[in-house]
Amino acid sequence: MTGNNPTPEFWLNAIHLSFDVAIGFYVWWSNREKVTNRRFKAQEDKITAIETKIGNVPLNCSSHLKTESRLDGHNDRLSQHKELLSRIESEFKYLPKSSDLEKVYERINKIAGQMSDMKADVGKISGAMPGLTHITEMINDFLLTHGGKR
Repeated sequence: MTGNNPTPEFWLNAIHLSFDVAIGFYVWWSNREKVTNRRFKAQEDKITAIETKIGNVPLNCSSHLKTESRLDGHNDRLSQHKELLSRIESEFKYLPKSSDLEKVYERINKIAGQMSDMKADVGKISGAMPGLTHITEMINDFLLTHGGKR
């Protein structure tokens, strides 16, 4: 043939090549699926084996009974802790809060101020006492010595 027209032999080879590529792609995809399926199957088998070991344990076996008794003990202790915690919470409910303590501190400071004022007043009184004592002694002495004479 002349020119640039492809021959029927070319078209036959092109079709054959495209079928070969399609079959190659199908084989590659199929093998990939098989490997993935095998992995999933292996994981499913492992899970089934574990479930079988766990699921087929008779309810009266010693390890199950030990576990069950330990679980009961833990549940008892947990309920005791729960009761204790509720009692503690009820006691804490009545404790003073920081605002209450702030009021108490204000009152204490007020009383402390009043006490310092009283201390100053007592100091003044105690300073005046020697003078009063002296005057009282003079009056007493006068009355004793001149009190009987009118």
